[in-house]
Amino acid sequence: MGSIRKMSSYELLRIVEEDGRLGIWSWDLALNSLTWSAGLYRILGVDPSETVSLDLFRSMIHPDDRLAFPEPSQIVTDGKLTRRAFRILRRDGCLRHVASRVEMIHSRDGDAVLMTGLVRDITEEEEARATLEATNRRLDLLARLLEVELWTAGPDGSAVDTAAWRRKTAQSSADVSGWGRLEAVHPEDRDTVRAAWREAVSGGERYQARYRLRRPDGTYARVHSRALPLRTSDGAVAWWFGACGADDLQGADRPPPATVPGHQLRAARAFLNWSLGDLATAAEVSLSTVRRAEADGSGAIGEAAWSAVARALSRRGVTFGADLGGALAVYLAAADPASPE
Repeated sequence: MGSIRKMSSYELLRIVEEDGRLGIWSWDLALNSLTWSAGLYRILGVDPSETVSLDLFRSMIHPDDRLAFPEPSQIVTDGKLTRRAFRILRRDGCLRHVASRVEMIHSRDGDAVLMTGLVRDITEEEEARATLEATNRRLDLLARLLEVELWTAGPDGSAVDTAAWRRKTAQSSADVSGWGRLEAVHPEDRDTVRAAWREAVSGGERYQARYRLRRPDGTYARVHSRALPLRTSDGAVAWWFGACGADDLQGADRPPPATVPGHQLRAARAFLNWSLGDLATAAEVSLSTVRRAEADGSGAIGEAAWSAVARALSRRGVTFGADLGGALAVYLAAADPASPE
């Protein structure tokens, strides 16, 4: 096996600084001499032929971040420069964010003789953080405007951000781990919610569920929860983004849509595993009326008969309303506990 040549300190430094985001400086305390590496010259936008000094470095720090640089002996004593993050205003007008870490080198007698530091350009990280904060503020404003709570989940469906759920239910972080959050869902609705979420995650499709959610005071509120998957460029689900708000489409007192196509009436009946006769009996209309509605749509049976059919379905938790794309859809939630079977 051939020998491996030992890398010199200069070569190692060059490799470390190659991406232009790292620089090193050293300060000889006895000589009060400051030295910069090539990487630090690049970060600060200074010509390597220029003689560097503490005054030059201090002049480039943003006025709001500027520290009064004391004498070396005082820096050694109070350690103010050990770790810092600040902004640099380069001569070309470019603003850079940097983070600095300082180490002190001592002689065998314990005297500080050299101060050396690593400077890292964190501009991209700071810009990404600022963008994320701005996005979060916009999302918060949107949530308040639409009166919904926003939530996220991982690609496997596991909850990532449960803050909104915990605000609505007063559950603790431990309570909402796994399927524990379903403890706040009405017992009669839990299987429906679990099945809808599993189906959405399994197929990577839109999630929607209507159910009763226990509030901190112990009462239940009807809510409508929706989510869509965010996909990567190759189509894989990266995470889920959802919203949960008051279910303003639920309830028997809501007037049904004026017209519902026959195929959606058949789907509504199929949700309940009802026969044509079951629906006719529940709505107190004739069997032929139900057949006509499913063949030609609700408009074929008259307003009174259609209202009776819609009420019968609503009492068992089946309603009609707009989906996330604005199209008419059929929804299944728990039956109203105050309604007759």
